[in-house]
Amino acid sequence: MFPTSSYERLYCDIIHRYDDFDNDEYVTFGILIADARQGEAKDYILNYLDVFNRCSGKYFDFFIPGYNKDRWNGGREISLGNKKYYFCEDLFDEFCECLFSDFGIRYLFNPMLVLMSMKRGRKDTAKYIVIELDDYGNYGVRRSGQLFLEIFEVAKQSIDLKDIRDSLTKTYIKGNALDFIINSIGRPWLCETKRISNELARYKIRRLR
Repeated sequence: MFPTSSYERLYCDIIHRYDDFDNDEYVTFGILIADARQGEAKDYILNYLDVFNRCSGKYFDFFIPGYNKDRWNGGREISLGNKKYYFCEDLFDEFCECLFSDFGIRYLFNPMLVLMSMKRGRKDTAKYIVIELDDYGNYGVRRSGQLFLEIFEVAKQSIDLKDIRDSLTKTYIKGNALDFIINSIGRPWLCETKRISNELARYKIRRLR
């Protein structure tokens, strides 16, 4: 998992992190949008980033916008391993605005996970699925942590995984693995809802009965 401050920084992170990829190859990654000002985001997602980071391991990259190593005025703190990051409202809000401007992904003021495949550094090639992590109706942010673990397990099975450099370095999901992930998780986890803009699909998490 990679806390990434601004939208511009995320774009640079993607370009440099996957520098061994050809420009015409797709890579699949996640963007976890979690506002530290919201209690549910903190209680059910941000407090467990270390767990998610260990479980995702070398199988899946999650970028978390709005967090910086520098302490901002009143910035809420999160921990990842032995590093501290601080939430910046301005960077987070700017990120959400840019995400909508570039991709039409509208932030609905609740935690959300964007699963995206794109050619390295080519925003015009992006394909994406949005999973809302709110706690309204028959859906539940309380299951979001379990969903993340399920995604990581699915990623380990993906035939699109490719070792980069050698077996001691990280493994990335090469190619557009969105359908593979969603089909593997299936009905027990997700309920499809109305798409917005150019999304391939939008989902909510099913609440346990």
